[in-house]
Amino acid sequence: VLGVFGGVWKSAVKSIKYHLFRPLGSEVLTFEELYTVLSRIETFLNSRHLSTLSSNLSNLNILTSFILLLISWICDCFSL
Repeated sequence: VLGVFGGVWKSAVKSIKYHLFRPLGSEVLTFEELYTVLSRIETFLNSRHLSTLSSNLSNLNILTSFILLLISWICDCFSL
């Protein structure tokens, strides 16, 4: 299973490292600062579009991983 998703994880780690080290360089952060920066990177990466929801070019609805996380959270909240 890891062989199938290995490229996806490698790409995710590369994106996080790029957005973490490019603006900060070798700056040392406190735990709270690092947590804030990683939270902002997570928000940015989860807002990138994965796919369009329609083949119609006038329809600008897109699917993002944030939407998938939100749907999962809503389903968990309402399952009894």
